[in-house]
Amino acid sequence: YDLYDAYGDNDTDIGRRVGAKKRAAAENIDNLEFYYTLKGATKTLTPANPNDIRSVQITILARAGHEDPRFSNSKNYTTPSGGQWGPYNDGFRRRLLSTTVKCRNMGLYDRHE
Repeated sequence: YDLYDAYGDNDTDIGRRVGAKKRAAAENIDNLEFYYTLKGATKTLTPANPNDIRSVQITILARAGHEDPRFSNSKNYTTPSGGQWGPYNDGFRRRLLSTTVKCRNMGLYDRHE
């Protein structure tokens, strides 16, 4: 998955490649973060060894489809990794959403090493 403008409307969308084409999965997404917890509880944005991943915290910053002329958004959004998104200084309302996905069965072989 990555962020791109799927429809040429200057709105960022989340999508993935299906064959030779990219397909939008969600519209009006300003940012996306994958924050990994590794074996030993180390956290990183860029895991060197996928076999060490124990969970992934996925965070998206979603934006309303239309600007509200009576609203001013000057907020900074802090991601779980400590990254800062914003301020956008526009009339769009946004929501920061985050969830953790535990990677089931990862590390089963660690007990025998």
